[in-house]
Formats: sequence, structure tokens, C-alpha cells
Amino acid sequence: QLPDQGSLMVLTSSLKDAMCMFEMGISAVALQSEMQMPEEEFINALQERFKTIAVFYDNDFNKVDNPGQTMAIKICDKFKLGNICIPTELGVKDISDYIAKYKSLDGAKKLIYDLLGC
Repeated sequence: QLPDQGSLMVLTSSLKDAMCMFEMGISAVALQSEMQMPEEEFINALQERFKTIAVFYDNDFNKVDNPGQTMAIKICDKFKLGNICIPTELGVKDISDYIAKYKSLDGAKKLIYDLLGC
């Protein structure tokens, strides 16, 4: 269901976050588990289709080990991808929580692009 090519594709931690991205016009894929390391062939295929690929996993700021960001950093380091992390001070762990709390798709989209430096 992804387009043949595009400017941005995001790996998310859940289907609900992928659906939020879709509503904002951003291509997204949710792996089966946030703790899953994607296959190299999968990432290579995405890199052939999209200009930028980023990981947007939960900011589990309320947990000491922050598992979402721990895995996001591993994936980003291995494949040289961008990492989108919602700042802790916003008080939400993922994009669907952001949209629910702040009631703004446009604000969520701006946040994503600002965090990516686009």
C-alpha cells in the first residue's frame, strides 16, 4: 500500500501510528514488534523508493530503559536513518497520543518535519 516512491517514509511502532501518518499524507509502515530489527533487504528496498526514511518509535520517557527509543537508536545506527523522538516535555509517547492531546493533525505534521529538520 506504499507509493512507488516518495520524499518521506516512516517506520512506526504501531498500526495506529501508521494510520495517523497516513492521515497526514506521510507514508508509514509498522513492523510486527517495536523490538524487531528490520531485515537489511527490507530497508534497502525502502531506500530505493524514498528520499528519507526515519524511525518514529515511542518515547517511553516514563520507563528507566525507554525501550522504544533504545531500539529506534539501534535501527538508526545500523541503517543510518533519522530518528524522530517526541520531546518529553510534550507529555505524550507517540504521534497518536499527540494528536489526541493537542487535537491537531497539522501540528503533528509540523512537529514531525521540525524534528527531522525538513
